Amino acid sequence: MKPTWVRNAAAEAIRKLLLLAQQGKGKPRRYAELAVKKSKKYNVPLKKSRRLICKKCGAVLIPGKNLRVRLASKPKKTIIYTCLECGNKMRFPTGEKLKKRKVPKR
Repeated sequence: MKPTWVRNAAAEAIRKLLLLAQQGKGKPRRYAELAVKKSKKYNVPLKKSRRLICKKCGAVLIPGKNLRVRLASKPKKTIIYTCLECGNKMRFPTGEKLKKRKVPKR
């Protein structure tokens, strides 16, 4: 496991890369790719920032520019993100509590 100071430095670098990617200056796809690589290498979770990057094409998602956001109510309430560059759809559950699965006893 990496030392805490290394993980903190990596988290700060990831945050800066994602900010650069969202601003659209330079090469946003490359910045997003580097942020994901650093996250995997140093075992730092991207948390909510993961929603900002398309899993299929690696584009940085900006609502209104290359991202369509829809709300669906059937069968469960979800938020649907559609990447307008590749057409990939990502579904995220809303704030409803997720039901826990019952594990059968052996």
